[in-house]
Amino acid sequence: MVFLDISKAFDKVWHKGLLFKLKRSGIGDPLLSWIKSYLTNRKQRAVIDGNMSDWKDVEAGVPQGS
Repeated sequence: MVFLDISKAFDKVWHKGLLFKLKRSGIGDPLLSWIKSYLTNRKQRAVIDGNMSDWKDVEAGVPQGS
């Protein structure tokens, strides 16, 4: 019996790798373009002790929630 711990799996999805595998498996436009636009141009920053960081590109993880 094999058990896999896939906790936080959605937080670790590499965008370029996912898009490559979807394309290779036959997913084409317009669906592939929609997924790409959903994952790209996302940015984040953090506030630590009242200091705000610069914006950084989000290159991994799948948006979750509302």
